[in-house]
Amino acid sequence: MKKIIALLMAMALLPSFTAFAENSRVIQSELFVSPSASIDGDGTKERPYKTIEQAQEAVRTMNTQMTGDIVVNLLPGRYELTDTLEFTAKDSGSNHYDVIYRGSGDDTTLSGGKAVSGWKQGENGIWTVPVEADFVRELYVNETPASRASSSKRVAGIANYQAPDSYYKNYGSDGFYANKSEIGLYQNPGDIQLMWNVSWRVYYMNVEDITADPENESRVIVKMEQPAWGAMYATTAYTSPRFHYGFTVENAKEVLDEPGEFYFDKQEKLLYYKPREGQDMTKAETIVPAIDRLVMFRGKHCQTCDGNLRVKNIRFENVRFAHSTWGAVDGLGFTTRQAEVMNIPASRGKHVPGAVQLEYTDEVDIENCTFFGIGAAALSLSESVKKGEYNKNVFSDIGASALVAGKEWHSKYFEPQNPKAAANVAFRKPLIGSYQYVTGQMENYCLSMFSSYHEQFYDEFYTALGSTWQGEPWAKDKGIKPWLMIDLEEAYTIDSLKLGFAEGVTEEQRRNIEILGSNDPKFETYITFATFDKPAANLQTVPGNKTEKVRYLMIRKTVPEAFGISQLWAYSYDEAPKGSTGICVDNTFSNNYITKTGKFNMGAPAIHALYTNGLNLSHNEINDVSYTAVSLGWGWEAIDSAETGNNTVAYNKLTNYNQMCFDGAAIYTLGDQPGTKINHNYMSGQNLGQAIYFDQGTQFIVADNNAMTDVNQSVFIWHPTVMNNKVYHTYSASGLFTKNNPNNVLNEIQTFPAGSPPAEAYKIQREAGIEPAVREAVVSRVPDTPDPYLRGREAFEGVARTVNNNPAHPDSESLQEMTEIFLADPTLGKVPGKSAYEEIYEIKELYNRCVTSEFGLDESLALKEKLLAAAEGITHKSLNEMLAFCKEALLKATVGKTLNAYPREAVDALTEAVNGITASDRADEFAEYAAVLRLETAYAAFEAAKYAADVEYAYVPGGTTEINQETKSITITIPQAADFAAVKPEFVVSPGAELAQDPSAKQDYSKETVVPVYQPELKRYVYWKLNVVKKNEPVLSEKTVSAERSQWKSLNKNIAPQSDNGVLTLFANYQPYLYQKGRFDKEVNVSLCAETKDANNEISLIFAAGNPNMESLNQTGAENNHYRIALSGSAARLYRVKDGQAQMVSETQNNGFSYGEWNNIQIKAAQDGNYDNITVYINGAAVLNANSIERLGTVGYFGIRSNSQKIKIK
Repeated sequence: MKKIIALLMAMALLPSFTAFAENSRVIQSELFVSPSASIDGDGTKERPYKTIEQAQEAVRTMNTQMTGDIVVNLLPGRYELTDTLEFTAKDSGSNHYDVIYRGSGDDTTLSGGKAVSGWKQGENGIWTVPVEADFVRELYVNETPASRASSSKRVAGIANYQAPDSYYKNYGSDGFYANKSEIGLYQNPGDIQLMWNVSWRVYYMNVEDITADPENESRVIVKMEQPAWGAMYATTAYTSPRFHYGFTVENAKEVLDEPGEFYFDKQEKLLYYKPREGQDMTKAETIVPAIDRLVMFRGKHCQTCDGNLRVKNIRFENVRFAHSTWGAVDGLGFTTRQAEVMNIPASRGKHVPGAVQLEYTDEVDIENCTFFGIGAAALSLSESVKKGEYNKNVFSDIGASALVAGKEWHSKYFEPQNPKAAANVAFRKPLIGSYQYVTGQMENYCLSMFSSYHEQFYDEFYTALGSTWQGEPWAKDKGIKPWLMIDLEEAYTIDSLKLGFAEGVTEEQRRNIEILGSNDPKFETYITFATFDKPAANLQTVPGNKTEKVRYLMIRKTVPEAFGISQLWAYSYDEAPKGSTGICVDNTFSNNYITKTGKFNMGAPAIHALYTNGLNLSHNEINDVSYTAVSLGWGWEAIDSAETGNNTVAYNKLTNYNQMCFDGAAIYTLGDQPGTKINHNYMSGQNLGQAIYFDQGTQFIVADNNAMTDVNQSVFIWHPTVMNNKVYHTYSASGLFTKNNPNNVLNEIQTFPAGSPPAEAYKIQREAGIEPAVREAVVSRVPDTPDPYLRGREAFEGVARTVNNNPAHPDSESLQEMTEIFLADPTLGKVPGKSAYEEIYEIKELYNRCVTSEFGLDESLALKEKLLAAAEGITHKSLNEMLAFCKEALLKATVGKTLNAYPREAVDALTEAVNGITASDRADEFAEYAAVLRLETAYAAFEAAKYAADVEYAYVPGGTTEINQETKSITITIPQAADFAAVKPEFVVSPGAELAQDPSAKQDYSKETVVPVYQPELKRYVYWKLNVVKKNEPVLSEKTVSAERSQWKSLNKNIAPQSDNGVLTLFANYQPYLYQKGRFDKEVNVSLCAETKDANNEISLIFAAGNPNMESLNQTGAENNHYRIALSGSAARLYRVKDGQAQMVSETQNNGFSYGEWNNIQIKAAQDGNYDNITVYINGAAVLNANSIERLGTVGYFGIRSNSQKIKIK
């Protein structure tokens, strides 16, 4: 025994003794790096290395036989990366120890941007600085993201344009015509991109030129860059851009008008920026992202080298990855197929790149890190990533997805035909061509080298999709020799090549070609693999060159003539064949916070997992993202994967998703995924999507114990190919679902009133999201950055204008059901914390408006906003508080059949409920919550049984109510301009009681009246006094409206955003905005700015309105009478509006209003006996004057409404 103890003590003293607990790991060596250090540092704490690459080289000298972790301490500072930081197998840990790159938190930043300085102030508050770059897509000012200059509203073309001498006549379009009021003759049109988000897809299309329409001076011709525009125009209209779909104009100097926006002049290489309030550009730190990928873990697949080429056991901790861009889309434009799979001309079917990307790795971990300001995807698990831990990270302000796992070629259709063969190293590699146009299957991949669908080709090993890359159609006419280059992304020894030409490729297109290889993308030096003067065979074998490695391949014509190619294989034994061997396995992504994804690719899911096995997505929070929160699977019903499955999506909190693109969900799936589980997730707050959406081919998934509020459909099984799935224990505030294939199990959805979930759903909601032990440490790192998305009506308007025949607003059926379930809650208005009658009645009124309007957009949004606010405001007492409350009610209760007494059975029932609370109801917070719900229900029933004849609530639209139960009196206050004759009150009386007379019967409410309430059980009347009085509304002493946001309301809602410099924006096509501070008497002044001048873009200024909550400009009722000044184009008109009828009393065709600039408007009124006199001044000049108008009144509220453009107030 003594020997054993001595041995253990000796082992404890050895430095190589391994303790695997996280807090006691053995450290073999520590290195230090600081960006502020000298370049000749030695890696010690006293003399740290300057670059991470220096530390990386040092690690390679000590990591082959590790006896503990090697820790590289990244000291605070910004590590400016000029190229991707790449890790290979040489950087791996060994003997189960890790190489750890450990920062100090968010003050250790790996930045792909370069700092720019020397800003100079110009006109209109815009600053400029030279930037030596080909493009600038992102800018960060003091770590606040700036926005690329864009039109502040969606615009649309008016007709297709086809140039008379176009080479694209067969493609359908060269561009479109547009009104000058929407798109002007902008300078530098080649800098401009137009952005469409159509359905679930996003398009950025380059403009070639903007010219005046010679046949119509009010129009311009927007000529789009070909062939991308023609190629996209030739595809499915439902999901592709069209001139009449709404789009935004980006990177035009003329639309640089908002603080926080920038524009980059590519010709002058000059960056323009309009600072936000408080940004001092002489001192601000400004960063322009310059590289696409920050960090690459590049392992390799090798069947014979025992995995030694894989990257293993590397960990990044406490590091901030920031400021990456994505240059390809600037020059080539961007189109998506779905999610992160894109169809840009250079490489269709390629994925959006990841700022941090992994290939062929084992146990490479990233924890407690922040991804911020990423131009494309943040974290990409690309090929054969295994057993990685990606936990407790923050993702914010991401151009595309936060996480991408897997690739679409990891299906069984991409299994290598011969595992011992050489690899096709051209597979899925980027293309660069002298010209880009693809015929054939436009919805899929560019070259069929990117595919192995078994559809058509020439033998069992070589298959093609049917797409063909086409060279310039004018090659012969213009003397151009077309070419196509493939970037293999690293140098390979090419053993052989095969060229494939589909049946539609002509002999002319496949003759006079040469196949070259080089390590120079300019091909100033190269080797020649083969030359074909005569037409190459449909499947042409080309010998390789085994003595020289090349990175680039080029196929080009030797004479000016047409060119086309459908497929290319480049075989090398340097790498093993790829296929589903590249699937990602057993990775964990947990306790992460994701927000503001899809800032560029709005169709990107926050998490996009394609073919994966054993992926664990748990305890994450995803909030405020452009599209689907979690997308799992690929391949639809046709392309499944032999290895996909056993994935877990559990305990996630998924809120405010589908903010910009629709046809998505909180959790969206594709393809067969045996063993996959979706459980204990909470979902809420979609704009345009579902909760759980099983799309085509989804099979073998079990969804259990999921809860949701504010969703369209709770479970959406829409396609007949969705089968063999099981859905149990679903809790929802609206129970809509679709089940279009009976070969699925879908148990009944348990519905609940929003804000009062059952205990099971409450438990799911509480346990979903980041675990409590680490949550504060994670969410405290979430940056506070500007909102990247449109909100409310604007989001729906954008999509509605983009896609025809799509109800782009809250689903009417689900909104209707959620409202009805909420209002049917018997505890509403009866239990403390469960909505007052005022709120209930407002919801009922908004609901009735929705029904009347057939759930119009405005009405639906107003109802949804109010309903969700009411649900969020519901509170529940603790169990002890609820018990005390019920006991006190029982003590005060009088039993008997008299007024305000309770039946014996009601008292007994509540007593039984109180006495039924046992120790088991206190087992945990969820048991207590369930007990509270039981007591709430029992108390509501107790109150409903009371023998009472009370008026519990009285309602008049636009009025407020006070009820005194002791004096049995009711006071209703109505607006000053309201008409007593129009008052029709509604009353809520005690359960079981009745109104003894019809309140809608005509009465003189200018005097005190009586409301009789009858108690039938007691056969007794109780008489209530009713007084309707007019509100003593203030008349403002000041004469100028302010831009104070709280004072501007549309239908009593604050929905006007305010910028940092105090400018308030009133949205277009809303109900009138009214200034709520008070009424103006005889004069009002306002400073406003409107965007565009157009006879159809009417701006209405409301004066002397009696109702501060007008629903429309032509609403009947005395309180809605007003004067209106209508500005449209150069015209101005003054209307007198009484009882909804507008009478024009003055007009001018020269209003003096300057569009795009600030205008000072003054309205002056005077009374002359029974008449009003009104004069309207714009920028100091009297433009409208009307005297002796039949008196309407000169005291009232001021308001604004615009039918098609935003109005700014300052």
